[in-house]
Amino acid sequence: PMAPLGRPTTAAVPGVMVVRRPILTVVTGTARPSAPALLRANGAAEPVGAMGLARLERLPRMAAPPAAPMLAQKRRLEALGCGPQPLSRPPPLRPLPEQRPPPERAIVARGAARAMAPPSQPSGGFLVIPAPPRTGVLGAEEEDQVISDPSVLAALEHAYNARHALKLELPASRGVHFEDRARARAEHAADLLVPMLPECARSALLGASEAQAWLPLAQQDALLSQAIRSKSGANGDRLYEAIKTLVFISAFAEAMGLEPDSMWPMPRGSAATLISGEHQRAKKAGVGSRGGATVGDNFRSSLKFLVEHLGFPIEVSGTVVSGAAPSAKASGGRKSVAATLPPRFYFHLESLAASSEDSIVRFFARSFLLCAWFSIRVQDMERTKFFPDSRDPTLVVRGWVKCSKDGEPMDLFAPAKGILGDFTWLAEYLESIASCENQAFPDWSGGWGCRSNLSKATSLLAGSTASATSIRAAFAYIVGLPPLNWSKPKLRELGVTGHSPHATLCDVGRTIGKRPNFPFEVDAGAARGFSKEDRRDLGHWAATASSAPSAADEDSEDEPEPPPAHFVPARRGRGRAGHVSRGSASARGDM
Repeated sequence: PMAPLGRPTTAAVPGVMVVRRPILTVVTGTARPSAPALLRANGAAEPVGAMGLARLERLPRMAAPPAAPMLAQKRRLEALGCGPQPLSRPPPLRPLPEQRPPPERAIVARGAARAMAPPSQPSGGFLVIPAPPRTGVLGAEEEDQVISDPSVLAALEHAYNARHALKLELPASRGVHFEDRARARAEHAADLLVPMLPECARSALLGASEAQAWLPLAQQDALLSQAIRSKSGANGDRLYEAIKTLVFISAFAEAMGLEPDSMWPMPRGSAATLISGEHQRAKKAGVGSRGGATVGDNFRSSLKFLVEHLGFPIEVSGTVVSGAAPSAKASGGRKSVAATLPPRFYFHLESLAASSEDSIVRFFARSFLLCAWFSIRVQDMERTKFFPDSRDPTLVVRGWVKCSKDGEPMDLFAPAKGILGDFTWLAEYLESIASCENQAFPDWSGGWGCRSNLSKATSLLAGSTASATSIRAAFAYIVGLPPLNWSKPKLRELGVTGHSPHATLCDVGRTIGKRPNFPFEVDAGAARGFSKEDRRDLGHWAATASSAPSAADEDSEDEPEPPPAHFVPARRGRGRAGHVSRGSASARGDM
């Protein structure tokens, strides 16, 4: 071992060189000093005990490395230019320039070896140097160009045009009840789908054809139609989407010169080609709130529906299929989110509902107001009914809704009170709605343009319900009236959609918090805020017991007594958890 840097001094021990440092004395050399000599070298003031001398005597001998190999290694390093270099003083710092260097010099100083674009000079005075162009890395558009074969691209384009040109004559949607409308659409879609099923899909749904050769073909079609109708969804939209997907696949096979039945069974590579091709085309078109980034994932979901519910032999699992297009969550872009309705929206509806002029506009303003208090979205407003309460029809709003997501019916009840006061018009409204089978949104008729301009509507159609499209048009017309005056561009700017009433009260409760602070004295019951469970009740989306609020979600303090019924205008029970009511269980007793 080499001695550390320091000023060497000669000790009293022959053949030993001692280097004194403030704390440690290091001994180098080949001779081994005795313990007393080592102690004297370290400046021991008094001798140590026998045990300490024994420890020092047992110190291992520190032999010096051979000189010849070390010298040869040093010479080899010096010949390679890797030897020790003499230290030199660092150059003095240059004074800062009085003025900023020109952009050209800044580029040379920070990366002359890389090709860089000219820098930009913002008004703030900061020099921004753009990043160098990436070499060997595909850009965003080039990365999506997975499908490059001209024949495949042409076939995909032909398939898209065939699906886009498909025109389905849907059953009449105006002047009919929503249940009849949904049933007619499901039957119509099933009748179109049964002839499109290949033999492999029919066998997957019905079983082996040899074992049931005695079953007539008409009976088989009836069984298939019944099974398909059960998977139609709320309005048969799932089945119509499946029809469009099958038209797309059939047109693709036609453009590739293949028989339609040759596409079945469909391996993962073929499924991934169709998914990736749709994603590539939609991204290039760049249409929609996310620029087409979710089209490929939607097409993949449609293929999964064909497999899970219609028995098509398509391999939709595996890395190749999942990687053909990003999922809706990973696609990025701006997600379409419904905005929270401000309080003036409710002021506007209450002022229209309290109008003394009997009109269809006033009727629908009252319907929108009650549905908004129950956090009902437009998609479910066509399935909503209101009727008098058996105990107190003037103070309690009672209703019923059949949710479109799971089809579960739920009772509705809340105090007949708004922000501006009591609903003194409730009895009159319930009397007028009784002639329309208690439907909150019956369909209407009138002159040309009455669908988007309710002032031209002349009558309500008993026994019918308006479609979701018509309800959205009526919503846009009502919020465009004074004093609110929200135009359609304003609605798009604000982000207000038919889904906004569904979450507004929950957002208000979240803003207020569980224990709000007031700068003035209020009643203890009214001072209570909204817990997480309360907010779920307001939006009636406490789905199952697994999503019920746990102790970790709430504060550890004891919950205060429930507030008066008038404080929570439309509190809902956890309908998805097995209950069938939306409203405070104690509200009716308090009222």
